[in-house]
Amino acid sequence: MPLNFDLGFALCKLDDYADIAAFDGALVYVFKKKFNKMDMVPSIKEIEGMEILFGPVCLNKYPNIKGKGAWKYVGQAVQLDKHIPVFKGTVERVALYRALDWTKVNKWYKTDINGKEKFSDYESIRGLEMQTLYDMSSIEVRATMHFLLLNKKKVENFYDLTIERNRNLYLQMINTSFDKKNADQYLKIISP
Repeated sequence: MPLNFDLGFALCKLDDYADIAAFDGALVYVFKKKFNKMDMVPSIKEIEGMEILFGPVCLNKYPNIKGKGAWKYVGQAVQLDKHIPVFKGTVERVALYRALDWTKVNKWYKTDINGKEKFSDYESIRGLEMQTLYDMSSIEVRATMHFLLLNKKKVENFYDLTIERNRNLYLQMINTSFDKKNADQYLKIISP
């Protein structure tokens, strides 16, 4: 997957749950390693041992593998995932839309891909993704933002965070992928 601003490429894993999911069933995990050139991509066995940056996130359709913005297919995993992915959600959708810090939102729950829910406090499910549909470019933007932060760069120097899409992706990333202390620091740049 290409990162924005010619920052290189990231690797993703695509899992297909079409036979058991209410949506098309495409789930994407982004790995926590980027490459400057596609010819630097390691073997599938090495990829399988890499740390996950974020995911699974629900993809609205299978990735384009041809044409502008296409993702390059590098191979099929040897080990297949057998677990059912778990997500987080909240009954307080309006409060979530208005919140910067998601720990301030109540009634969080853990849910599997089939919709079985179990209420939980936010910190115990912080690292789980929301069951939100992403398109390919949104995954690219979120991954780029994440790599910028990991490389100690300011996301706001690259993206206009007053644009709703950018702001929402930033909030999802900060409130999911970072602990409370770091999240509080990163949220300061969009606080009124």
